[in-house]
Amino acid sequence: MQQHPFASSEVEKRERGELGFSTSLETNGEFSVAALRLAGLAGALLGWRPVEFWDATPAELAGVFGAMNPPSETPVGGDVLAQLQELFPDG
Repeated sequence: MQQHPFASSEVEKRERGELGFSTSLETNGEFSVAALRLAGLAGALLGWRPVEFWDATPAELAGVFGAMNPPSETPVGGDVLAQLQELFPDG
């Protein structure tokens, strides 16, 4: 794994909560819920630790997750959907 840009002593202080900010996992607002979800995805899919997630910018996160899910071709139009419904009826 790539060496983290921070000195290990600073990373350890941050993980212990000694840098003057809270590390609690309260989820009483939309931002905190979304942040926890993204942090979990970054950990599970990218192998990022919490400090690496919080050090990333929104643009970096968007770039990484966007690269994992490239845009698809042109969306299916209504005419194609109607043809598919005729070929494959639901009932």
